[in-house]
Amino acid sequence: MKGLQDLITMRMEGRVPSLLYVDLDVGRMPGEGHLQIDNTEPLHSVDLRAVQGLVVSISGMDAGRVRAIGQACEQAGARRVIANTLKQSNHGFDMVEVTDTEEIFTWRS
Repeated sequence: MKGLQDLITMRMEGRVPSLLYVDLDVGRMPGEGHLQIDNTEPLHSVDLRAVQGLVVSISGMDAGRVRAIGQACEQAGARRVIANTLKQSNHGFDMVEVTDTEEIFTWRS
């Protein structure tokens, strides 16, 4: 998982991202407040303790993996989890499904 050490460092310095992005597809948005979980990384090896108390937005194209990471974030104590399932299209990506633990953004195409 890329970005975890940066997130841990932020948390240890008393800083938190207003929204933590978790990307399940390789090669997009690196940077502070962002985790990237490689599609080949086994879910049982993903350490999400640093998401405790945070609002988390997950994006990926594998609906089952998006749901599983969302549930793992909830179990790790995330304050809110917004999970976005995407599909690739001619103009980039389309939303297939959005789930929200606060049920504000829940939507299915």
